[in-house]
Amino acid sequence: MKGNEKIRAMFVQLLQKGTIPLPVALFTEYKRLGLRETEVLLLTQLLIFQEKEKIAAPTFQELSYRMNLTIQEIADMVAKLSKDGWVGIGSKGEKGYDLSLIYERLVASIEEEDDEIIIDSDEQYQTLFHLIEQEFGRPLSPNECEHIIKWLDEDLYPEELIEAALREAVYCEKISIRYMDRILMEWERHQIRTAEQAIQFSKRFRQPETPVQPKRSTSEFTFYNWLEG
Repeated sequence: MKGNEKIRAMFVQLLQKGTIPLPVALFTEYKRLGLRETEVLLLTQLLIFQEKEKIAAPTFQELSYRMNLTIQEIADMVAKLSKDGWVGIGSKGEKGYDLSLIYERLVASIEEEDDEIIIDSDEQYQTLFHLIEQEFGRPLSPNECEHIIKWLDEDLYPEELIEAALREAVYCEKISIRYMDRILMEWERHQIRTAEQAIQFSKRFRQPETPVQPKRSTSEFTFYNWLEG
């Protein structure tokens, strides 16, 4: 029993000595970055050789010994990673691989993704602004634009739900951001997250016209007053 505990302790010490920090994004984003699993493993082995074993330029044979790949496959893969900008070979006047390119590529990828999100968000804002301005019949004020951005960024209302609130406000002839906000808050209170749910919810507060009152004007209808609740 004591022997097993001793062996276990030795393994724990071995693992503790063998750990190095690795960029998490390399493992979580490699598919989007166009890397294969074997290429990620090769980059990891290169990082281990440099960071842990202080070997700046491991041979193809050393890399092949640790991976289930031939020396030729290792050579081809290193050449591809170098061509794609993931590793530098003998760059910066130093012998060995320049692995700082790994981090530069990951940072550039994250920045590109952030730019794409910003562009998509800007287009979403402009589309919604334009739609609301059309229904309001006038340009939106800066405060109104900020309120709409808050719906999207802070309250996390789906765009389709905001559009549904706009249609509801138009139907009720209460065209204002304040009225739309009251509608959205009421829908949130009832856990309504889609336009279809909003339509069904609103119908419950409308009384259909009845044939026993033929003199009733078609422009007069009963609707739920969102401001008074």
